[in-house]
Amino acid sequence: MANEHRTRTDRLLALLLARKGRRVSLPEVQRAAGAQHGARIGELREHGYVIDNVMERMEGEIYSWYVLRAEPGETAPMFPIPQAQPQTEAVSRWELECMARRGRTG
Repeated sequence: MANEHRTRTDRLLALLLARKGRRVSLPEVQRAAGAQHGARIGELREHGYVIDNVMERMEGEIYSWYVLRAEPGETAPMFPIPQAQPQTEAVSRWELECMARRGRTG
């Protein structure tokens, strides 16, 4: 079980590193890290990764994203969490749904 546990953490870290500084939706995090994604995020934070959780309430529903801000030894930049832009970067179906609810798909 410990090996599977490490693999899930490794998959989560690879996902966050590939999208460093950009939002990663909760469903994507859960696919990479499994049901115990909070524990995997906690492990990475203990190792020095700066990971923010961004939550938005839209029409009574709460949506959540994670953003890797800095790796161990780096200083986290002081900038706002970027909004996904469909014209310039890949956006998940879930994010498109969120933007549609806010009237931002065009």
